[in-house]
Amino acid sequence: MNRIPITLRRHAGVLLILLLLLLARPQPAPAAERAHTIALPLIAAPPGTLRVGDETSLRAAIATANAAGQMPTIELTADISLGEPLPALDNPGAGTATLLGRGHTLRDDPSDAVFRLGPILRVAAGTTVVIDGLTVAGGSQPEGQSLCGAGIAVEGHLTLRRSVVRDNWADRGGGICVWGRAGTASLVVEDSLISRNSAHWGGGIFAAAEEGGSVRVTITDSTISHNRAFSNPEKGLYQIGHGGGLYVAALESHASASLRRTTLSRNAAASGGGLYNIGYEAGWESGVDPGYAITTIDNCTFSGNTADDHGGAIANLSYDYFEPDGAPAGQPRVPPLGFGAVILRHSTLADNAARRGSGIFNHSNGDMTGSIITDNWPAGGDCWGYIDSKGY
Repeated sequence: MNRIPITLRRHAGVLLILLLLLLARPQPAPAAERAHTIALPLIAAPPGTLRVGDETSLRAAIATANAAGQMPTIELTADISLGEPLPALDNPGAGTATLLGRGHTLRDDPSDAVFRLGPILRVAAGTTVVIDGLTVAGGSQPEGQSLCGAGIAVEGHLTLRRSVVRDNWADRGGGICVWGRAGTASLVVEDSLISRNSAHWGGGIFAAAEEGGSVRVTITDSTISHNRAFSNPEKGLYQIGHGGGLYVAALESHASASLRRTTLSRNAAASGGGLYNIGYEAGWESGVDPGYAITTIDNCTFSGNTADDHGGAIANLSYDYFEPDGAPAGQPRVPPLGFGAVILRHSTLADNAARRGSGIFNHSNGDMTGSIITDNWPAGGDCWGYIDSKGY
């Protein structure tokens, strides 16, 4: 048997190891090969959630929302009592700010018997806000000031869901005021309660458009109850208590309201216990546009509402605001330039009371389809004025 010398085998082993090390060395990329990169799309982070449990943190959260490029969610972790008015949510064009109540209450400090705070919340023009699961309570105006909306004041766009607005008092819109002045304002109310609020005009909700602006209100699956529009004799016809539950008005502008599957009950006013709808114009000048106020009511119930004068459940009017030759303000003329219309569909008006038109007082345009108006206070009658029943 032939044997390989030991020395030769050792040299062969060393050469093999050196060869393996040489092969394992990293090789440079060919000169023609270029490095590759992947450009990923830039994804903006969604707005964050700001959790607040006291007035200071809530105030800071609103300031943050107003400065944000995309408005965040503000979430309450406790009931909050306010000692000073909050800044408005004011960030037009920056998306939607969401205020999650989580069942908590935001209110004026009940321990302060002197201080008057209202509105509790404000939505500025052009700003969009969603409020969900919050109770807004206890807002009121300082004496002598004509504030609009002691609970919530809206000049932008608000959606209110699963919430309660109660026990607020203001000159206009005790619970909620929606005012379109030379701009567009809107309110959507879903599955909510508006109750025990008071004002001269619009105890529960005041919605008005003027100066060429517009207002739209949509109320669905909600209850408006035990609100009051009370009179102030010192201010005469300007404060006679219009719209205990809901007030809709247009002055040379456009206002519309849509009520669906909603109950208006136990509201009170001098005129329009449940609803006061009016379109009017401000003068006799040629070329002045009339005010168009149109309310559509579908599958709703009006019950137990009262008015000292007319329209226990509903008052619908078209009026001029001023009359010539020193005649009192608020008198009708034929034909009136204002345009108020109420469209009643598949709804019930019962157990309401007024001196004229316990069910509905119509001084303008109105029609109803598939609806029941009955068992209202006999002295005032179920209807006053012309109503087109559309054959039903």
